Amino acid sequence: MAVNTFYNPNGSGTFRDGLGAGQSKTLPRVSKGLDSVRVYNFEVHFRGIPGLQANGRSENLVLAAKKVTSAGHNVEDIPVRRLNDLLYYPGAANSDELTITFDHLLYDPTSEDLFTWFKNATYNPNNGIVAGAKTASIDVVYLTNARQVRSVNTYVGVYPKSFKPAESNYATSNEFHTFDVTFRYDFMDHNIETYFSTTTLPGDLQGPAIPQ
Repeated sequence: MAVNTFYNPNGSGTFRDGLGAGQSKTLPRVSKGLDSVRVYNFEVHFRGIPGLQANGRSENLVLAAKKVTSAGHNVEDIPVRRLNDLLYYPGAANSDELTITFDHLLYDPTSEDLFTWFKNATYNPNNGIVAGAKTASIDVVYLTNARQVRSVNTYVGVYPKSFKPAESNYATSNEFHTFDVTFRYDFMDHNIETYFSTTTLPGDLQGPAIPQ
């Protein structure tokens, strides 16, 4: 942060030494350009879930999503030795695992819906069948303070890898029960234009004019 830009009121090197009526010093100017997306301003949208979208249940998964881990792409290094130097080139890319924590809603079968997705897309313990369906995608939508869409992480080729209910404890009295679902995906994109051209926003969410 440059001092002259934000904390020097007149550019002369004179800084304020107090506040109040009759004082010549002015308040420092803080740029609105430093404002950022809050970590709690997000929603998670699911598309193409096997057996669920036809029943109109994907919106309930949006409401239950409580926490999303950091997940993206990584590129492995290819080391190349040349005499006294060690150089690196980009190699094969790989993706992280994406874990989403859901509230165990009392009056909605969100947990059953997610486990149905796990059985239909990955592994059904009732009959031992491995489905291998990767038709779903996940959009982690980041919102401004005015509930406008700022940016979107889109994960494509998604399937649920694990389904784990959280610990239950008699000593814990002020928390809701949750469960974690870990997903694998093939590709990830971070943008906003593609999202608005292919997606109908739920409710009253709108997209702002993003500065170029």
